[in-house]
Amino acid sequence: MTTLHKIKPVTLMALIISALMPWFLQQAKAADPTVAATLSNDSTEVGQPVELNIQINGSQRAQVPDKIDVDGLMVMHTGQQTQVQMQNFNITSSVMHTYTVQPDHAGKFTIPAITIEVDGKKLTTQPLTLTVTGSGGGNTSSGGGSSNSGTSGTNGQNPEVGNKIAFSEIVLPKQTAYVGETIPIEIRVYFDASVRVQMNAIPIVKCEGFTVQNLTQPHQEQIEKNGRRYNFISFKTAITPVKSGKLTLGPAVLPYVAMVPQHRRARPNSGGNIDDFFNDDLFNGMLGGYTQEELSVKSDETSLEVKPLPKAGQPENFSGAVGQFSMATEASPLKLSTGDPITLKFKISGRGNFDMVSAPHIVEETGWRSYPPSSKFTADDDVGISGSKVFEMAVIPEEKKARLPTVEFSYFDPMTEKYVTLNADRLPLVVEGQGTPAPVAQASPASLPESTPNVAKSVNDIHYLLTGPAHWGESFDPVFTKPVFWKSQGIPLLALLAFIGFQVNRKKSKDAVAKRLAETRKQKNELMKILQREDTDAATFYSAATRYLQVETASRSNRNPASIASAEIITMRPLDSATSHAVQSIFAAHDELHYAGEAVTRQKIPPARRENVLDALKKFENARD
Repeated sequence: MTTLHKIKPVTLMALIISALMPWFLQQAKAADPTVAATLSNDSTEVGQPVELNIQINGSQRAQVPDKIDVDGLMVMHTGQQTQVQMQNFNITSSVMHTYTVQPDHAGKFTIPAITIEVDGKKLTTQPLTLTVTGSGGGNTSSGGGSSNSGTSGTNGQNPEVGNKIAFSEIVLPKQTAYVGETIPIEIRVYFDASVRVQMNAIPIVKCEGFTVQNLTQPHQEQIEKNGRRYNFISFKTAITPVKSGKLTLGPAVLPYVAMVPQHRRARPNSGGNIDDFFNDDLFNGMLGGYTQEELSVKSDETSLEVKPLPKAGQPENFSGAVGQFSMATEASPLKLSTGDPITLKFKISGRGNFDMVSAPHIVEETGWRSYPPSSKFTADDDVGISGSKVFEMAVIPEEKKARLPTVEFSYFDPMTEKYVTLNADRLPLVVEGQGTPAPVAQASPASLPESTPNVAKSVNDIHYLLTGPAHWGESFDPVFTKPVFWKSQGIPLLALLAFIGFQVNRKKSKDAVAKRLAETRKQKNELMKILQREDTDAATFYSAATRYLQVETASRSNRNPASIASAEIITMRPLDSATSHAVQSIFAAHDELHYAGEAVTRQKIPPARRENVLDALKKFENARD
């Protein structure tokens, strides 16, 4: 009789697997099949292909098309990968079909829903959108898979361990861009599927010269790359360059904790038989122990050539919007009386830096009174590049109008490299009840004062006694009624009026100077309060700093502060080189924030930077001729 302890370990394991195999197959068959389609990148350039992956879970029997017909795209089936995975004694199988998508020209394309028959059931994928921009190559930065992709953590472990576990890459859809242009990027991380990994953070991307939006929720799946199984994790976000030149993006660093299985010591003279199967990482983890490693995966840097926005042809009402947009107009009511409000709605739709999309500009203001608009943005994607922004404002016709006012919205199109001005629809209006001036009351004849009749003087009237010569008795009219009196008083009266006018003008001049100085002090005090507040965001801080310099410069010349440029400010004061450089830095920071968007403009100013700016303003103010 054979006892249990005489059975070889290999035979015992084979018996266990044979006994459990029907249960494994039942578990694998229990799940309903599913299909899903994904793009390796939702945007690319002409000549740069992307991958379309159709994953079928729960079955290996499915019929997929060899090609997919899409106008402007060549979509061809290029291969498939089959995966069988066991987790918690549940076996799952999946097939990944890969298609190469080659765009012929620029545009926005929709890959339609694809119906696939799986185990007699018809399953349909979701439609996908691919945006293709002008010609040029894409730019991918990766960790190389084996070098510079893993770095040791705080425990001082060998970075080569991390190199064998994970690598990362940053994917850029283009190599050149314009200041203010929002660009989608993808951070891809690959972890060895045989290693248990725990992530407690998100990737940190070094992005000097860019603003970066929040990362989306990661997409996870298991893929095969270069003959090796990986757990693939993808993070998507968008970047916006705020200055021109060759800018460096990255590296992207993601810390993680890896449970590295300890390899069991192979038995001698195994002869490469089934013991090699049990030395696999899966059984090493089940039958052996783990070593915990604190590591980080790090991508390489990548560069982007950023061009400044052209000055030629820039519209006056350009606010910094860069992308491709369209505008729709709504108005209500279209029949009203003079003085009644009209609600205007402008919907700006498209793809671009919606942070810099401001309300359309009313060109024709004569006869109209407008109020500040409200705005609401709705995103069409995860990172907020595509969507629509609705502005709502009230305007009031102050006179009869036949149409809505002329309204314009301007933006820069990086594909055509030109400025575009959109005109809102001038919908017809019916404005009634125009007010007329109130009639001036006319005096009736009955209300006019009766003229005093000339009463003939009687020669027999009583006269005063005459004490002088006889000619004094010719008239008893008062002296101030005689022309000679007023002629004699005219010269001193004119002199008095001239003196009074001189004093009034002199006082007005002094009052104007005093009023201007008082207004300047008031503005400077208000601006200084903003600059000294700790909760002031970056955009408000640098706007107040530049305004302070303009107001201080204008205090010595009767000019509008807004008309004084930074170069003129520096030349109007005897500044040393350090103060001059500090003033230029203030204006440069203010200009950069104009294209930075909300993510940067709302940041708080560090205390050290605040003190440096305040010190520069003080030195500038004390620099007198």
